[in-house]
Amino acid sequence: AAAAANLEAAAAASLAAAAAANLAMHPVTGAFADSSHESAFAAQFFRRAFSGHVLLMALAHTIMIGMAIIAEGILRPVWIMITLFMTLGLVGRVLIHRKQGSETRGQRMGARAWMALLGMVGALSFIGFVATPAFACASGHNSPPSFLFALADLAAVLLNGSHGMGFVRKGALVGLMLAARFSMHVICNHYPSAFEGPMISMMLVMTAGFFVTHIAELRLRHSYAEKVREKQTAAGQIRQLEEEKRHMKEKEKFAEEDRRKLEERNEQLKAEKERLLYDVQRRGRPLDE
Repeated sequence: AAAAANLEAAAAASLAAAAAANLAMHPVTGAFADSSHESAFAAQFFRRAFSGHVLLMALAHTIMIGMAIIAEGILRPVWIMITLFMTLGLVGRVLIHRKQGSETRGQRMGARAWMALLGMVGALSFIGFVATPAFACASGHNSPPSFLFALADLAAVLLNGSHGMGFVRKGALVGLMLAARFSMHVICNHYPSAFEGPMISMMLVMTAGFFVTHIAELRLRHSYAEKVREKQTAAGQIRQLEEEKRHMKEKEKFAEEDRRKLEERNEQLKAEKERLLYDVQRRGRPLDE
């Protein structure tokens, strides 16, 4: 019994160590060692961020509509197309959230859709910027306020950081956004521009937004790991109780078997005693003599 108990304790310790190893996280990226936990957290994070996604995409959509109204020349159809893509992105996000099925699959679809949307919007805005740099960089009453660009960039970074993507992927996307903004900054240096200073501020806002969202995600990852540990501990305690109950039932079974054997032996002894008494009485030799 002691050996069995030691084996069970060793097995429980081994399972606990394996569970702790699976929940280990990278100190910088926050990635879980176990891919199943990584997928589960990403799906949970993506689903819980739905309200924020709708709000941020609606904000970006409103800004794009304003840009399309203000823009002139070739920039107007560019911003109209960007607005159309943002509309499709918002509708797609709602449909993915409402779709029944695997949350992990939904998160992957959402992340891919976001990457495609960000790529198309970024490409269109950059093409429009390069095609008409004089107008895009110009300052005047028809020029959009620079804070609108900063708001749109911040919304994009927050959306990018809450789709459950890995650190490298979301960092690469933000890096591309920063590269595009830096290119615009270089181009606008050759024209009278209202964005020389604000463009740097936009890049700083994007960088700060990336790190803030990543730190928030790290906190959520630690919270997720803690909840999983609590569930594993509770499950382990339940298994231990069930194991103890099983051992108790086995002991009761063995005790019942021993009691049954003892009763059978007593019956046998009683029968032998009665038979011996009967034999003695038949021979005319009472037992009390």
